[in-house]
Amino acid sequence: MTSIILLHEEALGEFHPIYQEAGEDTTVIYVWDDEYLQSQNYGFKRLVFIYESLCTLGNVTIYRGKTEDVVSSLIQEKKIKSIYIPETNIDNILNFINMINGKINVIYIPSDPLVILKKQPDLGRFFRYWKVAERTALRIKAGRRSTH
Repeated sequence: MTSIILLHEEALGEFHPIYQEAGEDTTVIYVWDDEYLQSQNYGFKRLVFIYESLCTLGNVTIYRGKTEDVVSSLIQEKKIKSIYIPETNIDNILNFINMINGKINVIYIPSDPLVILKKQPDLGRFFRYWKVAERTALRIKAGRRSTH
């Protein structure tokens, strides 16, 4: 193992582009960071959702501990050269990335948008936007979301 995918709760979909970018032989991990999860005030149902989503993916190794400690340990033990990370605004992951930047190859992979609209939507009210967007929001063709 020379590279890993570090998943987070904003990117738990099986069709995330990170899997194509990193390749099939890349180990996928999630760090169950109790301190971080508590800081987000996630309720029990949200935690169950995260866990069940990880289980559904099937090929994810779940580690428990502080994100920086777990990933730093893996980097040293497994001689990790690259970390693929779905783009995020999660502070603890961003802080960790800043800490290791330059010491290891970090590759950010953006998520596909929920919908791609051909024209600028009416953003004055959510209902008007959703009326147009909902038709394509959940249609998936060949692992990609359809456009409208």
